[in-house]
Amino acid sequence: MPIPKTPTPLQSGNFTMQANPDAIAGVQANETFLVTAHGENTLGNKGETQGFAKYQFNEQRLAQAHEEADLIDGRGLGRFRSGLANAMAAEEPSPDLIAQKREALIQALQPCLSADQQAGINGLDNDQLLASTEVVMGNEFARRVVLNDAIKGMTTISNLSASLYGGNPAPPDNALLARTVASSQVDQLLGTNCVAEETFGMDADGNHIGVSIQGDGAGITGKFRDQDGVKKDCLLDVDLSNGDIQRGLSDLEAVDYITGQIDRHCGNIFINPETKKVTGIDNDMAFPEISREAMFAAKGEFTDNAVAGMPKMMHQETAQKILAVSPEAMRATLTQMQTPEGISRLSPAAIDSACGRLAKLQNELKQPGGAIKVVAQFDENTYAEAMATQDQVVQAKMNMSINQAAEEDPAELSTVNKTSYIASAAIQAKRYEQGIKEEPHKFGRRPAGAAPPAPRNEEKAIYAAQLEQAKQTLMKNPASLGMIGGGQAQAQAQAVHKEIAGLKDKIAQYDKEIANLNNHKMGSMLRSLASGGSGNRKEFYADKKLDAQQQIGNLQRQLESIADKAMTSQFKADIAADARVAANRQQGAPPVAQNNAVQVPPVARQPSPALAGMVPNHPAPPPPGQFNHPPPSDMAPPVPDQDNLVQGNDQPKAAKVQIAAKDKKGDFTVQAAEDKLDVEAPDALDALDALDAEVSVEVAKKPSVAEMLKRTYSAPELGGHKQAQGKGVEEPNPADHSLRASGSWQSAKPSGPKPGGGSLSASHH
Repeated sequence: MPIPKTPTPLQSGNFTMQANPDAIAGVQANETFLVTAHGENTLGNKGETQGFAKYQFNEQRLAQAHEEADLIDGRGLGRFRSGLANAMAAEEPSPDLIAQKREALIQALQPCLSADQQAGINGLDNDQLLASTEVVMGNEFARRVVLNDAIKGMTTISNLSASLYGGNPAPPDNALLARTVASSQVDQLLGTNCVAEETFGMDADGNHIGVSIQGDGAGITGKFRDQDGVKKDCLLDVDLSNGDIQRGLSDLEAVDYITGQIDRHCGNIFINPETKKVTGIDNDMAFPEISREAMFAAKGEFTDNAVAGMPKMMHQETAQKILAVSPEAMRATLTQMQTPEGISRLSPAAIDSACGRLAKLQNELKQPGGAIKVVAQFDENTYAEAMATQDQVVQAKMNMSINQAAEEDPAELSTVNKTSYIASAAIQAKRYEQGIKEEPHKFGRRPAGAAPPAPRNEEKAIYAAQLEQAKQTLMKNPASLGMIGGGQAQAQAQAVHKEIAGLKDKIAQYDKEIANLNNHKMGSMLRSLASGGSGNRKEFYADKKLDAQQQIGNLQRQLESIADKAMTSQFKADIAADARVAANRQQGAPPVAQNNAVQVPPVARQPSPALAGMVPNHPAPPPPGQFNHPPPSDMAPPVPDQDNLVQGNDQPKAAKVQIAAKDKKGDFTVQAAEDKLDVEAPDALDALDALDAEVSVEVAKKPSVAEMLKRTYSAPELGGHKQAQGKGVEEPNPADHSLRASGSWQSAKPSGPKPGGGSLSASHH
């Protein structure tokens, strides 16, 4: 899995900030500003030149906004102006009353005026004073509107932040900027690439900001000016049932579950209509200090947007990426993330909570047939399934379908608990479609062509893509890495590759053992008795597989680190020169104002000439069932059609289990292994596997093996025991009554079955 790039704080000299023309006053939780890179500078790691900034939140700003609003309301300029105007308009004006009302108005105006204005106000006649008061009142009204919007937004932040802390003490900035950047870091660590790149910054006055690098496309919903220049609340013209969009929404839902995001709505989900890429923006409401269950139990205002539980569906590649990142690796990433001085860090409680959700998600994913449906692709069937699940919730609450609810009560529909991001987006789309029908002056559609890729510096974008391509090439080919970084780097990479290959062999063996248990292979079922049954045994293999996957993830990051160090400054300079040539050859891309950047789709570039000669040196894959490396140390050598295990030190503690069989002259028992590993490939159990028999294990009961074999199997020989037709089991050969257990061959001693012994039943197909 990738190593997250360290967020580099942006400095004001490298960009300009201006009001965001697409901001939704009073609706967005925090005011945003459009940030544009200067000249050849970039904001993002992939050459992006545009982003959106938020100032560091502070509860004191909310209190100050309330105070200023109260002052404006308390001044009552309109009342004082009316008093003077009425005194002047009286049938018999009273000079004393007019003077009194004039003085009262001047006193009310004083706090609104500059020092020069205050000095000159007494020189105004009454009509001029009234006119000046109107101007001031207009300014005060405009300021009050701004304050209203600011108070509304900051109150939303304060309330949502309270949900994150669950009543625990919070720093003044609620660590929102750190939460934003941490969300991006987790996305990079997982390799899911569905969250906007986030970083820190500082404006020209030294104030902290968070900068969200612009994603490709546009929000599923948002403000947009139509062809007539009218700004409407618009729905992006995309097909939400598209398989790639479904996968993107599902990936974002999985990452948001891990980070604990509670403010994901269609306005901060970007989709590129051309590539179908999904990107989550506005990521600060994440990393709660309390459990997700506790948050939803408190029923905060976020519940209309967030999905309560873990994802119900996930792409298999995403599942593998999530399984490959250990909670310890994520904890290290979040703990080591540096924040500029003056910005609060994530608390240990917030990090613990996120790591707990990752572990919980992995625990569900590792179980075959668990609550999360893992799919090879998203299509019309997955979309129908997601909508059907959501429809059940809507039916239960509103006693009508989603389509009916969108027509009859769209406001209530928006409050229904969401079951997935796919369904949540579809519900919002239906609400907008209804709005377009009923209020076309307010609602509209944003054409796909009006949602372009993010502006990029072409040369920097090509350079970033080719540098990443070079790194991936080096990671996969130690010989190529040796050409760049020398023999030591090559040797290190080869050692890591060897470890990875060995772990992959282990995973293949674990998968085989689980499959044998699922198929009721008799040898595997018998051995599972030592672990308390097939269920425990499968769980053990699932745990071992997860551990191996996470070890591979750690090793992949080691490879990336080796490749990063091997790429010398000269090597990077060569790639930069190639990128410059390629950028100069680019034609047909429209220019972008302010910075001479161009809009280019984030597509893979042609290999850099600097990579010439780096031919992949992968050996041909082995035939199925064979491995390039020795089997894992905790697995027996694979035998065709058999399921063998050797003893080791990392297996679960086995319970004592006896398998009792009775022949003509008495009983004999086979004592199960008592150490941490099961018996090692006993011939009798291998023979059972060769029969392709199905076995069900019930540890609590003790029917004899002989009885089972007598009424079920007709094989002439079973591990040295010959079966007489219709007469049960003949007298066993003493030499065949031994099984390898606890690391040695032990002769089985005749004895009756003991309480607590294992039992099995079998049926031959």
